[in-house]
Amino acid sequence: MNASTETHATPNEESAATVVSSAQSTTANPPLAPEELTVRCLTSEEAFEALGEAWEELSHGIPFRRPAWCEAWWRHYREPNAELLILAVEDHAGRLIGLAPWYQERSLREGRVIRFLGSGEVCSDYVTLLSQRGGESAVALSIH
Repeated sequence: MNASTETHATPNEESAATVVSSAQSTTANPPLAPEELTVRCLTSEEAFEALGEAWEELSHGIPFRRPAWCEAWWRHYREPNAELLILAVEDHAGRLIGLAPWYQERSLREGRVIRFLGSGEVCSDYVTLLSQRGGESAVALSIH
């Protein structure tokens, strides 16, 4: 079961999200424009394996951002009504340059709530949008 949808991002400078980034890279990546990026919504557990190596690079070595931790957390700590909701941001060549590692829950009291993988009862530190260095703003704008 591979539920996936694609949308093309459009910039909206008024709703730019703040993204926590790791230390600045010594090599500069070319600037990214949000309108040049594609966002795919991945809702099946196969996403962990499919994105594994590229996701690992975007984690910049922070344990609670790594795909192995997020997958283990998902398998063992998610609520029964939770649905995986990973947004993969890709450049024109199909390379993963950003990721929103999320899941969603629905309830009558709170409605639809989107959370980071690893949040909740068993909390993980440093969960955030993931991005290649230098692409933080473009990734945030593309998934607004």
